[in-house]
Amino acid sequence: MAPRTTKGVKELKRQLNSLPRAVKKAWIDSAETGAVEVVQLAQRLVPVDEGDLRKSIRHFDASRPDKGLIRRIVATDYKARWIEFGTVKRRGQPFFFVAWRALKRRIKARISRNVNKAIKRHFAK
Repeated sequence: MAPRTTKGVKELKRQLNSLPRAVKKAWIDSAETGAVEVVQLAQRLVPVDEGDLRKSIRHFDASRPDKGLIRRIVATDYKARWIEFGTVKRRGQPFFFVAWRALKRRIKARISRNVNKAIKRHFAK
């Protein structure tokens, strides 16, 4: 690929200012896909009695302007921690952190790959 040339300082500033939008969109899309994968795997791994815990596993946007782009994955059922970690009388049946550890490398690689593609695509215009 031939290097892209810019016509003046104004054009360069315009390109650099639009770069964060492209990178942010690539990051958000990749993080959303990863969060969905973790939720689906955790829902498959969780032991099912009545199905309340499985239904409570979800993800949402937890971004704050000062913290960056974050997807939060939670299990809101009150018994989730006891099933995940166990109690004095009962051994744990991990589902949540197992799902995260299984997919962590894939998610990080996807985010890096898509952000790099967005940057290259931005400057190849």
